[in-house]
Amino acid sequence: MNCPRNERSRFSIGRRIGQDGKVNFLTLLLIAGVLAAGYAGYVYVPLYLQNMDVNHRCQEALNSTWRHFSAQRTKDDVLRRIHAIDTIEKEIGGDVRTLPAIDPGDNIDVRIDQSVSPRVLSIDMSYEREVILPLLGSPHSFFFSVYCERDME
Repeated sequence: MNCPRNERSRFSIGRRIGQDGKVNFLTLLLIAGVLAAGYAGYVYVPLYLQNMDVNHRCQEALNSTWRHFSAQRTKDDVLRRIHAIDTIEKEIGGDVRTLPAIDPGDNIDVRIDQSVSPRVLSIDMSYEREVILPLLGSPHSFFFSVYCERDME
């Protein structure tokens, strides 16, 4: 049973069901979601990786406290280590300067709790990063928190 050549079968190879060249709303919504997730990842993932580095530097500072067990020296050590994590270039008054990405001066809060009965030293740190969003050009602040604890016995 042969079909005439000018008549197309409804099961032809060249055309599949639902492919008429039109894009529906669900497809546009899916593409917009993928693009938004990619953009958010592009902005947030480097900040998250730096936060993981801050956590690592916090643990390093606690590991070196067995020598002195002083809250103030530990705080100074943490701030020094965080200051050396990464640098950014920022234009200030027409001059491009290299600054630390996480500035220990004004936007970081370090609290150190020291208990004596079980010798435990803990660091609770929070900081805020202001980033200029690519493509939008507007500043946005991200808040991060890090908690580290070390048993000194």
